[in-house]
Amino acid sequence: ISVKTLEDMGVWWQDDDDYAVRIPYRHMHGEWYTRSLLSPTADRDNRPKVLSPKNAEHHMYNPLRLGPNAELVFFCEGEYDTLSVIDTGYPAVGSQGTNTFNPVWGRLFGGATNCIAFDGDAAGILASRTLRKFFRAQESDAFIVEMEEGTDLNDLHQQGILGEFLREFLEENEIDYER
Repeated sequence: ISVKTLEDMGVWWQDDDDYAVRIPYRHMHGEWYTRSLLSPTADRDNRPKVLSPKNAEHHMYNPLRLGPNAELVFFCEGEYDTLSVIDTGYPAVGSQGTNTFNPVWGRLFGGATNCIAFDGDAAGILASRTLRKFFRAQESDAFIVEMEEGTDLNDLHQQGILGEFLREFLEENEIDYER
């Protein structure tokens, strides 16, 4: 993820070998809280990937950059996937995991073309189908971005192919969008 995107999104680093990356969750008047992500170099055994403040409610990541009149929205699982999509030039919001997405959040994007891009695992597939049903019940366009088993959007971004992958997805589904 480019330094520019990280700076634009307010992501910052702290001198902490274990949880160095800090991701702010913003709202119109400030910030709900900051989540700390486990460093890729940290010992991952028996540690949560992300730390949230105690008793913090789940919030959607990045809704302020899109607003309710967005044409196209990629719904991602996790901050890194969301940042990866943003880094390729596409609009994205994220949930903190498949079990934290609140369907009420989807109402913000009822008029948009919604592309659900959760991870390629059982939880991601189930959550994608559930969210697509929600959007279709609202009579909104909803598409599932199918990921290979065990992969996510950040994996594709690290390989340098995420932009092409998303462009091809949009073309295959006849979704007209210019970055």
